[in-house]
Amino acid sequence: MNSYPADHCEPRSPTDPPLKRAVLVLRGRIRESVASPSVRKGLLSLVDQGILSVTSFVTGVVIARLTSQTELGVYYLALSLILFARGFQTEVIIGPYVIYHHRHRDQRLASYTGSVLVHVLLFCFIVSASGVVLSLALWLRGGIRGWEPLISVVILTTILLLLRECARNVTMAHLRVGSVLAIDVVYAAILLGSLALMIHTNSCSAVAVFSAMGLAAAVIGLGWIWFSWGQWRIDRSRIVSDWWQNWRFSRWSMAGYLLVCTTPHLMPWIVAVSRDEATAGLYGACGTLAGVANMFLMGLGNFISPKTALVFAEGGPAALRDFVHKVITLYLICVGMFVLISAVAGEYAMVLIFGNQYAGSGMIVTVCVLGILASAIGWATGSAICAMDRPRATFLPDVAALIATIVAAFLLVPTWGALGAALAALIGAAVAALLKYVGYQRLLREKSCRPT
Repeated sequence: MNSYPADHCEPRSPTDPPLKRAVLVLRGRIRESVASPSVRKGLLSLVDQGILSVTSFVTGVVIARLTSQTELGVYYLALSLILFARGFQTEVIIGPYVIYHHRHRDQRLASYTGSVLVHVLLFCFIVSASGVVLSLALWLRGGIRGWEPLISVVILTTILLLLRECARNVTMAHLRVGSVLAIDVVYAAILLGSLALMIHTNSCSAVAVFSAMGLAAAVIGLGWIWFSWGQWRIDRSRIVSDWWQNWRFSRWSMAGYLLVCTTPHLMPWIVAVSRDEATAGLYGACGTLAGVANMFLMGLGNFISPKTALVFAEGGPAALRDFVHKVITLYLICVGMFVLISAVAGEYAMVLIFGNQYAGSGMIVTVCVLGILASAIGWATGSAICAMDRPRATFLPDVAALIATIVAAFLLVPTWGALGAALAALIGAAVAALLKYVGYQRLLREKSCRPT
């Protein structure tokens, strides 16, 4: 029979031309895909990350336009520390929750969520104490005099952003994409409104921007704790045991993160030490423009990471293989288009958006986008490895990628500056992607051959 249900595609006739039949089939498959809850949630996740990416992009542009290139470099250096702390929290605390929360129900799930919240709050305390001790030590040595306001604001903002990330990541782990979208819309509205006020009063600075970020994060984090009160509970008898359960999973992913994933956050510091803060600002500006492509990676990734764990839990290796293949294909198409666009118009976009002082940086943007494409492939296979409860398998690829990145940075950054940093990051991401893909295929074969 050559007809399909009306909700999937339009009726077809055997006498229709082959091209018309093919168009009708394609239209039906598109309608079926759009009707899928997973596709709708994926699109919402993409919209959500688009809001965050635009907000981050506008923030960088405002600082670049209203301050000096050196001030922009200082902003990216401080931001790299915040992103490092956020990534550490994601790997050690939130990552295991994404994998393990499917195994709990009702009151046990509420207590597990409460334990994770306590772990986040303890981590915030450790971060704040470490920041105070480090800044005090530097102040006694006379290394940061005059920087006290910025350091204090960055420490406080880091804590509030960690709480906000906990709110959105725990919500996303349950695939409540609409709630995450609401969280990020409120955050973006507060931050963009603050930036508009800075532009109006001509008072933009790194301190003012980080203060606005902290204010927006405080509203989200404290609001989430209040409105989700009934979804979690503190069970003191479970806090330590839940930590050890998470730690057995996260120790390998944490080691990999410390080895390789911190490199993008440390690269601005490598550039600043090898050259100067202005060059670090140039590298950060190029990374900000390339971050438009990263929007697709992060937007889909926020949804795909918990979805990958769910696909393997419900469908096993065969379902996981099909899902990861689709994810990699999607990343190649989406990010690949940005590679072509940046190669053609990257130079023009940098001058148009950031100003004439950033002329000559089109090649840097293109290399940064290529690095994002390599990272996307490595991230997709790495998520699949973690979904199979084998995070240790990502460790050696991360070690190899770290070595490749450091060697490349040592050779390229002193001579090539920001372009050398982008090339070093690309080399490291490519090494990690290749080795993780090989490890992922090996684990799939093992899981498929194992009797059920």
